[in-house]
Amino acid sequence: MLREIRNDGVVMGYALGLSAFGEVEADRLIEIVRDNEGYAAYLRTTREWAAIQRALIGDQQSDAQALLADIEGYLESRRARQ
Repeated sequence: MLREIRNDGVVMGYALGLSAFGEVEADRLIEIVRDNEGYAAYLRTTREWAAIQRALIGDQQSDAQALLADIEGYLESRRARQ
């Protein structure tokens, strides 16, 4: 999902003189964003989607760690019975 959003932003950035792999001074980027409502909206939206994605991944990581602990506990109990 984030790759698709990033790709959209890369295309938008071309018209603004931005490159996905180029560097730009922070002050210049701020100026570009302030002067382009569409690009500013894109950045705000991307920031929010990234925050949502990060939260979802964090939840999944917690679930995976709990599952792993359960599996390890189960295997340990099986070994103890043998």
